[in-house]
Amino acid sequence: MTAAASAAPAEKSSNFFLGSRCCLRPKKEALSAVYAYCRLIDDIVDSGSLPKEEARKMLGFWREEIDRLYAGTPRIRSRAVSRSRCAIFSCPKKPFSR
Repeated sequence: MTAAASAAPAEKSSNFFLGSRCCLRPKKEALSAVYAYCRLIDDIVDSGSLPKEEARKMLGFWREEIDRLYAGTPRIRSRAVSRSRCAIFSCPKKPFSR
């Protein structure tokens, strides 16, 4: 899970980066965490290099990690999953579980 946990930040040329420049730092950090999580999940699904069963296991792990995150007991500390950033802006859990 180490490689998956270190989702790449938005590249400076991306629309995300350009749009987030208008935000204050706390909101930018929260949006960056959400973006990193979305990239991580997208990479698991779209990589094509993982056997389907391995991809399912990884997705299951991250579903459980989101549950642990909202329970205050995450196993992994990363940019992609940050309870403090989600809490600041009252991010609901449901969109992360789809």
